[in-house]
Amino acid sequence: MVYTEWKLGGKTVGGMMTMPEQVPAEVPSHWLAYFAIADCDATVATATSLGATVMAPPMDIPAGRFSVLLDPAGAVFGIIAMQAT
Repeated sequence: MVYTEWKLGGKTVGGMMTMPEQVPAEVPSHWLAYFAIADCDATVATATSLGATVMAPPMDIPAGRFSVLLDPAGAVFGIIAMQAT
């Protein structure tokens, strides 16, 4: 997979990739805001206890551990616990 990053002062501030095959064809291209958190699994547990829905369960990627959630009002967002560098 090709992943393009935009950096500011050496820190990644955005990224872009082709939609994975598992994303339904009717889902349009979009941006997804990510929030940096300390513990992905604990944050998912707290979010779901408060009414969030898990869209993508916690999983490990080279940058850290992430998940995608849907809040009770319908907003989709990502969370990521960055891997220590």
